Amino acid sequence: MLSFADQGYNFCSLAVGTSEDSKTWACQTRRMVSLCSFLLTECNYSQERIKDVIGVNALLLRILIVLTDPKSWKIITNENFEDAETAKKIIIQFIGSCKSGYYSAVRRYIKTLTKHTDERLVITTSAVTLALRPFHVKQPAFVDDNQPDTNLAVEEYVSLILTIPRLVCYLPSALIRALKHKSILMPSFHTILVKLISYFLRPINFFLKSQIGCRENWLTSFKSLLLFSTN
Repeated sequence: MLSFADQGYNFCSLAVGTSEDSKTWACQTRRMVSLCSFLLTECNYSQERIKDVIGVNALLLRILIVLTDPKSWKIITNENFEDAETAKKIIIQFIGSCKSGYYSAVRRYIKTLTKHTDERLVITTSAVTLALRPFHVKQPAFVDDNQPDTNLAVEEYVSLILTIPRLVCYLPSALIRALKHKSILMPSFHTILVKLISYFLRPINFFLKSQIGCRENWLTSFKSLLLFSTN
């Protein structure tokens, strides 16, 4: 499905095809993300059931990692690379939306970890890798309908993943090094700083608006008085 070089048999060809193909791509990939989110929350049930859940989820996560990395697609050419990049951003945008529930699911999954079996290690590594995908997207200065905004995914990562208590205790060392890389930390700090500034400026904005309102009311009263005195 993903390894075929022939566009007629490769699923990724939908991403760079007609507008109808692109709609099919968006619909199917969103279903994959939603299913992945659901399966991540199912990983803390009985051992008898967990084997099937882990197996399917590990495969699904690996597929999504490939789908969010157009450079690994077999059907990529210089002519369709930009379309593939846009298709990738569409997936990442949905991953970061509340509709997908992905970051909430990853948070719940990580908090259930007690030990890293080989199967669990694959899921943990893949889930966090997919969660970090937004940080590898070069966001344009101006976002329009043709360039999906992936900043929301970064905000979801900061608010739902970085706030997990004792996060480093749950993750293998290789993932911890990835989380500490400046390409991940700098956007995270920037997002936190923007949120803090917005939070602290909110009362000031409210005060200024109230003052503007009072001034406008005073000017209206003054104008009314002038009109009354001239009549």
